[in-house]
Amino acid sequence: MPINKIDRKELKEKIVKILSESGSFIMLSSDKEINPCRISFDGMEFYIYIKNLSPAQLSNDNPDVWRIQLPIKDDFNQIKETDIPFIALGYDDENKVFTTWNPYWVKQRLNAAKSVSLYSRFSLHKITKETQQLQKLNLNNDGEVVAFPCSKLNYYLANIKSYFPKITEYVAVGSRKRTEANAAYRCLCDGKNISNYATYLAWNGLQERTIKNYCRAIKKLINDGYFSHNRKIFLACDSLAEYPNVVKTFFDISEVAELNDISHNTYSASLKAYINFLIKTNNINVEEEVAPNDVSQNEDDLNNIIETELNPETKENVDWESLFIDSTGKLTRIANPQLLDLLRPVLDTEYRKLPAAYNIITEFYGDRFPNTVMQLKDWNNLFNQINWKSPYYMPTEQLLERNTSNRQKIKVVLPNGTVICHNIVSETFLEVVKYAGVEKVRNLKIKVAGDNMIVSKEYINPKYEKTTKYVGHNLYCFTNINTAKKAEILKQISKQLNLDLIVEVE
Repeated sequence: MPINKIDRKELKEKIVKILSESGSFIMLSSDKEINPCRISFDGMEFYIYIKNLSPAQLSNDNPDVWRIQLPIKDDFNQIKETDIPFIALGYDDENKVFTTWNPYWVKQRLNAAKSVSLYSRFSLHKITKETQQLQKLNLNNDGEVVAFPCSKLNYYLANIKSYFPKITEYVAVGSRKRTEANAAYRCLCDGKNISNYATYLAWNGLQERTIKNYCRAIKKLINDGYFSHNRKIFLACDSLAEYPNVVKTFFDISEVAELNDISHNTYSASLKAYINFLIKTNNINVEEEVAPNDVSQNEDDLNNIIETELNPETKENVDWESLFIDSTGKLTRIANPQLLDLLRPVLDTEYRKLPAAYNIITEFYGDRFPNTVMQLKDWNNLFNQINWKSPYYMPTEQLLERNTSNRQKIKVVLPNGTVICHNIVSETFLEVVKYAGVEKVRNLKIKVAGDNMIVSKEYINPKYEKTTKYVGHNLYCFTNINTAKKAEILKQISKQLNLDLIVEVE
């Protein structure tokens, strides 16, 4: 049967276009390197070799048997000496389907013969197209083949361990917590952390120039493969809590040491601060916390190192809005860092999504700024004022102390007279939710930011991951809600569950 074969350059462009939909994808090969190419995805490196599938034309003349064939290549000898998984992809243009095989099994067969065949079944491709789901078929002596729609390439790579479990065995054998070690390494290599890392540095008083340098350093370590080339150093750790212990080992590597020396130790200072940030934001307990400024610097560099940290409770208690409200009650600047992080994806783009931004504002502030006070044109003016290259406002320590002393709190009185009233409003909110019963609250289906306020882990909105807290029973609660809205929700919970709670905002 005639088939449509795609040029190998076009095939590479096809997979790059699909993979680019994920923020964790990095192309490590040059433009000239087409087949195979080396990539990083979800913090792990892969070699990818792609060819058109075609009928096998075997002696039994079975039209259902299709295959790709791997030639002898000098590149394959070098690849076989690495521990990087080799993914062979077959492409069926008629059904828009990829097929693939066990990466380790394929790697062992590289250059084993003049032409190595990897088999599939055309009927499998058709079923995959019809169902739009991944399909796995045992071919007996020819191993297992997995087929999936082209659009699911990212999903396959992210879940490859489900199909070929050996792929996950890249953590040191002696590691006690293999799953946690893998998760820690993926977190280290996740480029989506950079914007929150910048916020962390700003809150800790670093100058804007230094924040840019530190973020640029971490991006280079991720994007240029310095982490992935030396991942065994980090994967030998059981969790993020052990990462401070291997920083010196990482910077003892010649190529990393050279990079650090040229930058006058900016890379080592930035990585220590970055690991400290990851430990804090993932609520990891360590006996001795990494000091972001624990590195030799010249006099100029010392001015750019974190010297002190604001109390985390103080930062959460800051009423950022009250710093910028005029005599008419209008907000004159968007300074709340949580709100800025929510708005960035829809405003810091080539084409701003203003309706989405207005919806975020409404969900975030509730009734705090009614339409009679803040109209759409007022919000639009504030959006226009945001400098996305340096959006965060750094108040003085004295201003923070004065501001937090006047911050609103929620006071909840239980039927037995017990009072719940923490300095941090979210703590009060979560404690009352737990008192009411997490499952019961979940069943109320209280909508916040378009979703149920209580969700299981797999349904957490990535945009709000940092402000969605664990509340037990494998459930998480969205907390990025202003104080008035929190109080309103608690009253709703009390009424619908007949709890007779007294809820007041102080």
